[in-house]
Amino acid sequence: MAADAILGNSVDKLSRETIVTAIAEALEKNIPLYYQTLHRIAEKIGVAYSGEFKRHNYENLYIVVEKYASSSVIPPVANTRPKLAKRDD
Repeated sequence: MAADAILGNSVDKLSRETIVTAIAEALEKNIPLYYQTLHRIAEKIGVAYSGEFKRHNYENLYIVVEKYASSSVIPPVANTRPKLAKRDD
């Protein structure tokens, strides 16, 4: 929803920068960790789980980060920008 509000220009610049930073962190850390955790849980309880972190499921988040993230919002790590998942189309 926040990504949609940003894309719809319904968010002021300061709020947008805060939200974009949170979205970038989610794409880089939180969402992949979520899928890893689900795989571990499924493995522990002996059930099959085939969920994957696929870009098309989070496309609006990627659009927002690619459009609005800058080095001032998301500082480069080790002098390189974080690499986001590539399109899976």
